[in-house]
Amino acid sequence: MTLPTIRLKQRIEASRIKKIGSIVALFSVIVFGKFGISANNQMAKNIKAFAKNRFSFLSKLEVQFGRA
Repeated sequence: MTLPTIRLKQRIEASRIKKIGSIVALFSVIVFGKFGISANNQMAKNIKAFAKNRFSFLSKLEVQFGRA
């Protein structure tokens, strides 16, 4: 496999991971919003922190895959 092909595969993989992460974060926000668990502030903060960490992790992944 040539280097550009490997790079392309890594880029596709990174975007797939990013999509999954954003879907998970969005889904968790929607679900917890719907069931009114956001009344429990600690839980809401945990969800927000999780989503934020998820996105920072994904951006680090992008840097690692040379996509920054």
